[in-house]
Amino acid sequence: MFTQPFFQAARQYRRRTVARVLLLSLGAGALLLTALWATGSGAPPPAATAEALTVAADVERTYGSMPKGVTAEGVAQGFPPLAAVSYDGAANRFTLRDQAGNTLVYASPVSRADLKAIFAAIYTDHRQTAHLPRPRTRIGVSLRQDMSFIVFGELPKTSQVAKDLSAADRILGGTVYATPAFLRGVRLPRDYKPTRVRGKRSVWTAAQLNFHQFTFAAQPRGNTYQCVSYAVTPTLTPVIPGGKSDGGHARDEARIRQGIMGEREEVANFEFLKTNLMEFRQMPEFVRAGLIGEAAAFARLTLALPAPEQDQLLRSM
Repeated sequence: MFTQPFFQAARQYRRRTVARVLLLSLGAGALLLTALWATGSGAPPPAATAEALTVAADVERTYGSMPKGVTAEGVAQGFPPLAAVSYDGAANRFTLRDQAGNTLVYASPVSRADLKAIFAAIYTDHRQTAHLPRPRTRIGVSLRQDMSFIVFGELPKTSQVAKDLSAADRILGGTVYATPAFLRGVRLPRDYKPTRVRGKRSVWTAAQLNFHQFTFAAQPRGNTYQCVSYAVTPTLTPVIPGGKSDGGHARDEARIRQGIMGEREEVANFEFLKTNLMEFRQMPEFVRAGLIGEAAAFARLTLALPAPEQDQLLRSM
């Protein structure tokens, strides 16, 4: 049985965006991020610095290192309070019963195998971190320069889900860091040609693309629910290379305090991605990442089920 406190908590989940950007909704999930700090314009306001440091620390604590890749967060929003959930593998869809006794239907946006990988990863991560103030439900990857990648949480590295997220990450990293190997065979929006850093590098960064705020709604004159919108938030955070147990990076608090986003060329590449985010979202790799994020958001909704019912749901996949 789903409880009311769960739904209150679900509505209050925190967005993981650094405080140096202003997030403006343009409707239908479209986003525009406007930098609040001009690169090289001096230290940011103290309040912005404090918030940026707090959020960066929270992100690093959640993932184990600063994500330099693609992540999917948040609980599905828009469903009524639910009493039960079952899964039909043949149809690849869920049947839900709300607390008023109504029957609802939600079709999985990913294959049965991918769905099981996502649910298993979220359930396992949540149970292994249940002792924490905020148990984790991580879904995400972080690509390395040698094309290998870190997988956050319990998602199998060999799973198609991890491979698909890394495909989206290659476009993110190829665009921001001007890495030709990541963009082989890829045509960027407006035929953009990323610019590499010239000269000696003094700032290292982690570019993250976070899929979140998945909202669902019933279709007109029916009981079928679909995802109607979600947000995609790119962030660029200064980091200290390596040093984390997973091989990832730690946040660079000194640079954050100074309001330095990164090297001039990479900041320009990042600004292009932000400005043309809607076009990037239409690329197949990003569409696929959005579908994975949708399935993950629904999986987190079912965490309110008792553990035996979660196990039964997983066995049916």
